[in-house]
Amino acid sequence: MSRRDPVCRFYFQDAAARSRSGVWRVWTGHKGEDVYVAPSRIAGEFKLSIHRDGMNQIGYYSQEVKRQIRAADKHYLHRRARNDVPYYVAGWRVLCILVFNSNEFESVPLDVGTKPTQVLNAPTPDLDAWVFVIATDDRANAGEIESPIAGELPRPNGGSLVITGGPVAHDPSLTAAVDTDRDGFGWQAPSRRGSEEPFGFVCGLGDVPRFAEYSTNRHDPPPLVPNLPGLDGVVHPWADAPTEFAGPDAFCAVVACSDTGASVYVDPRAHCTQSHLVADVNDLISAFKLGLVDDQWRELADGRTATGVTMRATADAAGLSGYRPNPMKALKPE
Repeated sequence: MSRRDPVCRFYFQDAAARSRSGVWRVWTGHKGEDVYVAPSRIAGEFKLSIHRDGMNQIGYYSQEVKRQIRAADKHYLHRRARNDVPYYVAGWRVLCILVFNSNEFESVPLDVGTKPTQVLNAPTPDLDAWVFVIATDDRANAGEIESPIAGELPRPNGGSLVITGGPVAHDPSLTAAVDTDRDGFGWQAPSRRGSEEPFGFVCGLGDVPRFAEYSTNRHDPPPLVPNLPGLDGVVHPWADAPTEFAGPDAFCAVVACSDTGASVYVDPRAHCTQSHLVADVNDLISAFKLGLVDDQWRELADGRTATGVTMRATADAAGLSGYRPNPMKALKPE
């Protein structure tokens, strides 16, 4: 492909094993000021956006997928400011990292049509292939990149975007998170429609997002019951939630309390910030213990007392009224 094409597509291959990674795509928008990264197969519905305003956003974009999202839920899964982005070499900031290992490759047909695609040779399984998406505002005066360049895209006013990288000692923890509860998310979250290719990824969140690709043929699907560190209750699948709360898609979670403890049912479709959800649920459990039970709690047939956790915009969109704020916040000092 041309070193100045507006899109860079690439994948890794293990020629001896006749296997490969998924095809990934890096491209720019707004005259090169915004950068996008995604698995090529789902680039139209899901992507990482590195915006010119200093924000990173991971989320859904196609109308087909957005229609599957609950009322008033945000279409993005994660959004944060880039505050402390490291340099790759002098003048080149790291925007994103992609990690591949040949143990996760599959022998599947490749269909990229006539689109130019870089084919990169994978290192041995004891090494991971790290791909760095890096950018500079001043290509002429930025430091020299000594690692191989898979693609380069122009940016305004003499800037440039480069896809580069090399082998790094294999880190099994990057994909081990697929088989355990984790802070990131796998294919199950990004692709609501599903993909024809047997690849997913775990995303490490931070100033520099990191995607570690894995084979969906070699790992079980991500767990449906999330691990919520610091929660005072026991998490159960959303499918087991009390039927009294099975109406409009309005709740991030349902909390059911009794004298023996609390059960928490979390809707995996809800885009709740994990730390906020834990704090709100713990407050509701504390409120129950203190007897601060208002008219938003319901007595269940099994004797437990339950209430739902939602956001104002979600409740409004679902047509709910009469909801009340967190009862514990009034007791906390400003």
